[in-house]
Amino acid sequence: MKDTSFTGDISKAKIIAALVANGKIVLLPLHDGLRYDIAIDNHGQLQRVQCKTGRLKKGAIFFKTYSVAYRDGKIINRRYNGDEIDLVAVYCPETDRVYVLPIQLVANKTTCHLRITNPNNGNAVSPTRWAKDFEI
Repeated sequence: MKDTSFTGDISKAKIIAALVANGKIVLLPLHDGLRYDIAIDNHGQLQRVQCKTGRLKKGAIFFKTYSVAYRDGKIINRRYNGDEIDLVAVYCPETDRVYVLPIQLVANKTTCHLRITNPNNGNAVSPTRWAKDFEI
């Protein structure tokens, strides 16, 4: 069984590969304690990117939009916001695809999802965030 750090490393590598394949210049920070994992140099403007692993369940890719830290023996969950990151990139092993979302769509939430198929009960949440709209 893989540990969460190894799973995260795989997702980060897949995200970097997808961005580079799409002509993006990817920068890797030397420090691991930042709120973002990578940066994109977009013609001199940097975009901070948090990398996440998504899981396909019931026709949607679910992913967490917070980080977990251990301080003073306590577990601290911190949600992301636009002051810390600009984009969230999600790699889903089940689809083997990468999806990139602006922070505004996930800020201050704990989980998000991208739909692959309509829900079985027909109760599509409006507006539906379709995975295909964020795939790179």
